[in-house]
Amino acid sequence: MFDDQEFQRQYKQALTQFKKTFGGEPQTLAQAVRRAGRLLPPKGRRAARVVMAAEKQAGHPKLSRQLDGVKITMAFDMLGEALARVDMKDRRKGLILGVLGSMAFNLIALIALFVLFALWRGWV
Repeated sequence: MFDDQEFQRQYKQALTQFKKTFGGEPQTLAQAVRRAGRLLPPKGRRAARVVMAAEKQAGHPKLSRQLDGVKITMAFDMLGEALARVDMKDRRKGLILGVLGSMAFNLIALIALFVLFALWRGWV
């Protein structure tokens, strides 16, 4: 059985989780998923699609009767698990370490080229 009040509560909770994880101030779940992009795991995106489809029907009195409350609750749970698995601190740390690693490699390569050039010119 579909309960509109429970749906709205879970919807707000999902939006809060999106705000906490990815930042920003999305007004709808579609905006939040669009902002998350590929950072949201595929299972989370599938669950978000189910919830967004149910959101369209939830406001209509006759169409809301056709919604499967258990399926929607499972989709909200799966979305919550996917959002909990995303670790933005670790992603930032990985990005910074990747940039620093490439800069260190470039610096070593530049020094090696300078030493080779100095040997070739007979300066060393």
